[in-house]
Amino acid sequence: MLRLPSRRSKGRKGLLTAQNGRGFTLIELMQSLVIFSIVLAIVFGLFIQIRKVLQRRSDYQLLLDRSSGMLNTMATAIRQSRYWVQGDSTGISVIGRDEEPASYQWRDVDSTLARNGKILHAQDLKVVRFKLAYAAPGDPRCPSDPDDWFRTIDTDASSSLEGDELRNATTLGIVLQTWSRGRTLELTATVPLSKPLTDTLQLSK
Repeated sequence: MLRLPSRRSKGRKGLLTAQNGRGFTLIELMQSLVIFSIVLAIVFGLFIQIRKVLQRRSDYQLLLDRSSGMLNTMATAIRQSRYWVQGDSTGISVIGRDEEPASYQWRDVDSTLARNGKILHAQDLKVVRFKLAYAAPGDPRCPSDPDDWFRTIDTDASSSLEGDELRNATTLGIVLQTWSRGRTLELTATVPLSKPLTDTLQLSK
């Protein structure tokens, strides 16, 4: 006997099909949007943090390159000079192999380091600390504190070494502290001093 499909079962099947094929509700869309927003905020926050870290590294590297370049230029000029003429805690004057004078001086007022009056660095870089320490490692009279030695050999108490006073210093310690874009860097160097110019007649030799 042939049976016809039941209308009741057909109606239920159609009802199930309609329910399975329905779209997202408003609540489900809002939940998805909230989750997407949270994920997006996390990813964006990580991107900002990574960018800040890379920027800080870039700023530090730039400060290091500028500062070390300035210090190396000065140290090389002093090391390769023919004579040194005068020196104090913030500056030194030398005469190069080409007989050209070179005077390095730090100005605390505007935090600049200059050579013969010309500033050696960009405007956004400040030399916040600069100190020269004179010593004579081979001299048994030389104390461990460079400041004590400077006061000892500065016989005329002029706060500057000149003339015969220059003979009592054979090495120069340099402390250079720079600042740029919120970062500070300190570098040091030790340089052997050239022959002291104690007499103007030496220039003709």
